[in-house]
Amino acid sequence: MPLGAPSAFDSHVCFAAASPVAWRGAERIYYMGGNGPHSGARNSSLGMATLRQDGYAGLAGRGRVTLQPVLCTAELLTVTYDAPPGGGSLRIGLANESAAVGLSLSHSIPLTGSATDASMHFEGGCGGPSFYPFVGKIVTLAVVIEGGGTLYTVGFRPREGQAGAAGEEGMRGARFSRSSDCPSRLSSTLEYAARARSSGSALTIPVTRRPN
Repeated sequence: MPLGAPSAFDSHVCFAAASPVAWRGAERIYYMGGNGPHSGARNSSLGMATLRQDGYAGLAGRGRVTLQPVLCTAELLTVTYDAPPGGGSLRIGLANESAAVGLSLSHSIPLTGSATDASMHFEGGCGGPSFYPFVGKIVTLAVVIEGGGTLYTVGFRPREGQAGAAGEEGMRGARFSRSSDCPSRLSSTLEYAARARSSGSALTIPVTRRPN
């Protein structure tokens, strides 16, 4: 937790709570802030920092990166992505084109807009082929971000138990650039976070803070 501005209630001291609290699609971090030195006179206040769901770290920028190999745990590939105000898009798929079976970057339908745990679509009816043949196997994924934005998470979820209204709210204006025969399939559970392997990657933690 970075210190606040020189005149802020948390300008000198910040003690965060033991763990964050997930609340209505956001993450809350409660903390104590002090406006004086740790060993001197100060006023202490209770503060709260907020950030988007799963927004602790992300891959920001534009271009192509290859993610570290991960275990495929279910048949639908999901991402959490924030597009910049001017617009951006994200594509993701198997890095090995020859073994992709319609699941490569060239088959990925771009996601244009911010989304939380949104199922990615591939060319073909009803969102395209699934990762079912790869469940239980190690896969390597590649990501292309055009126009900027931040990729926060990559995961898998089963086809069953599609999200309802709560999941649809998590899309937050996301759109796929080509139409699909089926509605978007969403996930409200993060399976894992994939860490990017790129010399130019950047970790970002956008937070909004205010005293309570």
